[in-house]
Amino acid sequence: MKPIVSADSSWIEAEPRQREVERPNGARWTGAPPPFDDWAKQIAESASASSTTRQSPLNSDLPRHTRDALDRLRGNEEAKRLLAAEKAINSPLPTATTLADLLAKPREKIHYRVDRLWSVNGRVLFAAQHKAGKTTTAINLAKALVDGGTFLGEFEVAPVRKVSVLDFEMDETDLAEEFAKIGVVNADRVDLYSLRGRANAFNILDDDVRSEWVELLRGSDIVILDCLAPAASALGIDENDNTAMGHYLVMFDQLLAEAGVDEAVVIHHTGHDGKHARGASRILGWGDQNWYLRLDDPNDPASDRFFKAYGRRRVDVPEHGLVLNAETNVLTFDLAVTVIAPGITNSDTTKVLSALANHPEGMAQNAIEAALGWGHGGGTGTRLATLENAELVTIEPGPRRSKIYRLTAAGKEQADDSAY
Repeated sequence: MKPIVSADSSWIEAEPRQREVERPNGARWTGAPPPFDDWAKQIAESASASSTTRQSPLNSDLPRHTRDALDRLRGNEEAKRLLAAEKAINSPLPTATTLADLLAKPREKIHYRVDRLWSVNGRVLFAAQHKAGKTTTAINLAKALVDGGTFLGEFEVAPVRKVSVLDFEMDETDLAEEFAKIGVVNADRVDLYSLRGRANAFNILDDDVRSEWVELLRGSDIVILDCLAPAASALGIDENDNTAMGHYLVMFDQLLAEAGVDEAVVIHHTGHDGKHARGASRILGWGDQNWYLRLDDPNDPASDRFFKAYGRRRVDVPEHGLVLNAETNVLTFDLAVTVIAPGITNSDTTKVLSALANHPEGMAQNAIEAALGWGHGGGTGTRLATLENAELVTIEPGPRRSKIYRLTAAGKEQADDSAY
């Protein structure tokens, strides 16, 4: 019989040879190989018949390479079992406490590391938009933690002896420049680890590597991880994978526990809208308290910044402005800066109110778009509807079925305030 192709592939024949193939039950097929489903069925029937013996019926009936693969898998499973048992030795089971006994114990007053923002022994997830000032906020926090005083000029801080900052986004030169601007008095109390370009050195999933980091971080009171995405990505972890991210955060908690560190901040990115931490929901659930920092206009790094916090231990700080002094790197929480109308940027609100203030007779939508240089259909109608819901503008019928927009009394007051 002639092969279909050249001598290099002479094993491929135009028609299958007649040959014998052994069945799992000892019988033999004669002719072309049986369909895979038939083979699998025979294996399943043989396994079912032998299940009472608790021994695999397959080894003697499968090809050698398949038996070898099964042996390797069994070995891996046994190794995992032994490793879990080994780890369990160092993790004794907790003792039970009845609810009655727990309620009978005197409960301490809530203590805060940062007043109204961060409870003692708590974990903080700090999520911020791209270029909103994550690292600058972390630097302000580190200074407050070792020097004392206030954080963001508003929240009293209970200082600590040692803070370790793990930075995955800036090199040592840039970090030094940013810290120099703000002027940390007790600089010897801050340990900096610049991991940009070498994030895989923080492979806390590896027991040996994690043990090394335990020794490095031992003696720290607080660890600030800036930021989560590059640290996880370096280990091939998809931030949208709940299982993988959950395991990573559990290992981070284990690292902290082994190093004797009770408090930590993990910095992460939000989505483009700045409303939620990006990625798996497991990330959002990690912190005892959640902090958020966003830009008023995500496309303008110079626009207003807003900060808020919520979480356990009665943390609930409404969103207010965050003002940056570019020369000193100092951030200040400004209660006077608020969101004018939820759902629209302060910048756009100010532009619309200013335009209407200059036309007390009112303006149609196309006139507002022309005055502000906005293209027709670019979301102006949605902005105006939002301002109406906020009771800053009124809508009245105009000629030719148009709508005329005018300022309300509250809108005039806001326009006057924005002018100063």
